[in-house]
Amino acid sequence: MTVAPPLQDADTGPAERACARCGAPLAADQEWCLECGGARTVIHPTPNRRVPVVILGLVVAAALTAFVLVLAKLSSDVNQRAARLAATPTTPTTPTTPTTPTTATTTPTPTTTAAPPPRTSNGTPLEVWPPGLSGWTVVLATTTTEAQAQTTAQQIASNGYRVGILDSSQHPPLKPGAWIVFTGRYPTQVRAEQVVTLFQALGHPQAAARLVGRAGE
Repeated sequence: MTVAPPLQDADTGPAERACARCGAPLAADQEWCLECGGARTVIHPTPNRRVPVVILGLVVAAALTAFVLVLAKLSSDVNQRAARLAATPTTPTTPTTPTTPTTATTTPTPTTTAAPPPRTSNGTPLEVWPPGLSGWTVVLATTTTEAQAQTTAQQIASNGYRVGILDSSQHPPLKPGAWIVFTGRYPTQVRAEQVVTLFQALGHPQAAARLVGRAGE
């Protein structure tokens, strides 16, 4: 025998619900509590999208700042390295005694590599012009007496440069009647002019290239 389920009353409506906040009864279609104003469902706040944008902006700004600092450091290193190379002289090779030319000789092409000024330690005796040879040199000072030339040469040599003095009257085509403080002997005027440029940059604006003939000519 089958038992039929009990019939609901026709007047019975949907079951009422209670407010989760204050416990007041809520109708089935009621979204807000009339007692406390609370919502029946949880309302999630709108996410704040400005925070990720601000963080991204800070990261980009930091990356750009680091890039600029790296470029500035590289530029500074390159400039300092170029200045050291231009101002650091090295000892030139000792000139060799010229040999007898053969029939098939060629004219050497002057080098364009800058020849640095010769250097020596403090206290080294002053240089003398090689006897029987001519060539180009760099004149650093011109005086009227040998004593003045020796004093000037010692002052320059105290900075580490190898210098010497000579009597211009003994070495044509120099103008006679003067004592000259010189540095180095070079085979060409181009080579001597390169050394002149370096000495002028080192604080000797009077430096000049001059041709020195053999003594007694």
